[in-house]
Amino acid sequence: MSTSVKSLLAIVVALIAIACFASSVLKLYLGLLVISLLVSFAVVGFVAWLIEALVRQRDASIKRRIASVRSVLTEDAAPLSMTSVDQAAPPTPRGG
Repeated sequence: MSTSVKSLLAIVVALIAIACFASSVLKLYLGLLVISLLVSFAVVGFVAWLIEALVRQRDASIKRRIASVRSVLTEDAAPLSMTSVDQAAPPTPRGG
């Protein structure tokens, strides 16, 4: 084989090796990208679940507090005393 054929063959082999290396690097990069996306989705999902649980717990405590205040107000409510203004005076006969 002549020198030019050997050098051309060496260049082709080098290009194939570089292509294989680039392919493996690309696969590694894409794999890491997919893994990082999955991890970020998991983290965002966990944070959303945590916030929802905290809000639900806060709403439940507020509802309990309102129910407690309402029950205390209805249990301790005494009948209002009638004042002289509230009492109706008997009708007076006219002209007589």
